[in-house]
Amino acid sequence: MTEIPDFHGPHFGPPQADHVKLTWYEATYRARWIRVVSPSCECNRTLYELCAAGGQGFVRRTDRTEGTTHETA
Repeated sequence: MTEIPDFHGPHFGPPQADHVKLTWYEATYRARWIRVVSPSCECNRTLYELCAAGGQGFVRRTDRTEGTTHETA
């Protein structure tokens, strides 16, 4: 029997010198269905997800320690 390895998504690193600072907003009801295109690794305290909904793309950030979720515009 073959063992299925654990899946880890990409890890995020420190900001690069020419990074763009994102503005975070309270999570809102954008559409009935939100598709997570690419999640960051589940092993971190903060989870980032590239999402798509209703023809829009945005990033969702969930802080598991504080229990908060924020999104970009």
